[in-house]
Amino acid sequence: MRTLDPLPSTVTAELLGIPRKHQLDFRRWSGQALQVASSEHRPALAALHGLLADLVAVRDQEDGRLSEEELVGTAMMLVVAGHDSTVNLLDNGVLALLQHPDQLRLLRERPELLSGAVEEFLRYDTSVERSTSRNASEDLELDGVPIPGEA
Repeated sequence: MRTLDPLPSTVTAELLGIPRKHQLDFRRWSGQALQVASSEHRPALAALHGLLADLVAVRDQEDGRLSEEELVGTAMMLVVAGHDSTVNLLDNGVLALLQHPDQLRLLRERPELLSGAVEEFLRYDTSVERSTSRNASEDLELDGVPIPGEA
């Protein structure tokens, strides 16, 4: 786990109301779930889904609220968006400042420039290199290529 990983995981866990006793598991599973090529990807996604489903308190669709599946899905998107992109933004920003000490000095001397610098970090070295993975819900064929669905 990289040095800056705990910050976005902790903030996301707090936003979702995850109790402190579950936050280490949440952080570990979040990191593993984002490693799509890893053998830990699917088990971590399942563990995260289980944790979030257990914590979802609002399940009544009669009054227009989200279903459990909608809430868990939204929480999972928050995990992905809040973790990977934030960690990468922080890492890339720190690296850029270390590579450009004149800019680091300027930010230290003029902290009011920080919000603009964050926007510039997003443009300078993007923090997201891939989109969320998508899976077919049922078997299908596209241009003669069979695509297996997930059960």
